[in-house]
Amino acid sequence: MKRKFSFTLALLLATGIFSQACGSETDVSETLGTSADSATVSAETDYLDSLGAKDFKGATYTIRAQNSTGASAIFNMHCGEINGEVVNDAQFNRDKAVEQRYNVEIEYIISDDATNGQSLVNSMLAGDSIGNLIVDALSEGTGRISILFNNNMLANLLDVPYLQPEKEWWSQLMYENLTINDKLYFTSGDLAPFSYIGPACIYMNLELAGNYGIDENELFAMVYDGTWTMDKLYSMTKDADNDLNNDGKLDCINDFFGIVNENNTLTSTLLLATCGVKLSEYNEETGMLEVNLGTPDVFDKIDRLSQLFKTIDNQGDNTNLFDKNFKLDKSIFALHYVESTIRRLRDMESDYVIYPMPKYDETQDTYVSFINPWVAAFIAIPMVQDDLEMTGFITEVLEYMSVENVRPAIYDVTLKGKALNNEDCKAMLDLIFSTTYLDFNANYKFGGVLDAVNQAIFFGQPFASAYASLETKLNADLEEFMLNFE
Repeated sequence: MKRKFSFTLALLLATGIFSQACGSETDVSETLGTSADSATVSAETDYLDSLGAKDFKGATYTIRAQNSTGASAIFNMHCGEINGEVVNDAQFNRDKAVEQRYNVEIEYIISDDATNGQSLVNSMLAGDSIGNLIVDALSEGTGRISILFNNNMLANLLDVPYLQPEKEWWSQLMYENLTINDKLYFTSGDLAPFSYIGPACIYMNLELAGNYGIDENELFAMVYDGTWTMDKLYSMTKDADNDLNNDGKLDCINDFFGIVNENNTLTSTLLLATCGVKLSEYNEETGMLEVNLGTPDVFDKIDRLSQLFKTIDNQGDNTNLFDKNFKLDKSIFALHYVESTIRRLRDMESDYVIYPMPKYDETQDTYVSFINPWVAAFIAIPMVQDDLEMTGFITEVLEYMSVENVRPAIYDVTLKGKALNNEDCKAMLDLIFSTTYLDFNANYKFGGVLDAVNQAIFFGQPFASAYASLETKLNADLEEFMLNFE
């Protein structure tokens, strides 16, 4: 008999992303309401009352958000009106409730270009405010949040009045992993809906799996029992690759695969994290962030991963992995992120199911669902503010109300109700979101060590010698990074 996961609310909140028990698709109009007035009901809570009555006299609260349209049914901001899209309407209702209750005007600035952070730095150097809140990707030092952080232009969220990122309605994963010396410069939460599309996962084509003797229910049972491992994945896929056009190479457009995946540093990073490796850890005794990847255990795991995952020619376009391969029944499994359930696979004709990334082996304590730091799922507050108290207050209220109003629209209606119609898949989604992981090195790639991991896994380059040659730069990068937390 298959065993179902039963996660408590406390456990799910401890990871920073909430999920509810699986159920049937809910009528949107009954759950979310269809007007701004309906959003005011959930706002009348004890917590909001405890914050006190505020009248901001019509002041403007500005959210500068990246809002890529690629995520389809999930947006980081509403379109300015009710339009029938459940996530859009939930956000619109939330904002109208906040505006009415606190006499404030919420406006959005769309930031589609993820690399224009320097212009924001220049504006702040001139003493100008660039807005109250930034919702964006981290993007390893090139995105807006990273550039502002590198220039010491982000407020310590733990010092912002009224803001309580240590509370359960904010991401506890981010609070625990990204706080150093009582300083937290960016976090995540339901105020950034893209936080629901970032975790890594594996998709399986049901028809192809059956053709290769893979039973989806047996695989679900493995997950429930904690025996879903890299070796199990390898055994299911090792004989499936087929050079269909006999050109001597494997490319995702013309050939068949057991599993397809992107061949980049981000993918190799998530694979290493999936195997239970901490990419970086803060050592309270030394007061330093440490990267301890030069160990025999890590060497062994990298070597094994290099045997399991192949270099796949994607013709220079990662979308080909889905549009010209997995969706066209040319691979049994596809490694990607939750976003593909609503972005790339909405029009897939063949049935598919979703699983968490496998453990390295059965001794590993838990599954690990790496979060893509390139997804615009992170929240920061610029240091230059016209009214920091208002910024903290409205940010806290918006996050709290997002949990009440926006979370059901995203998680229950959009992800579970529309994208996934299989009860086991819904349980898999709960597991994925209860095992999320991210740390500083996942984004900043100190010393280029994770680039060396990528070269080792996908291109057969020796890792141990590369790591030794990078240690000096690694330590220098870590020392420079820690200056932000003095």
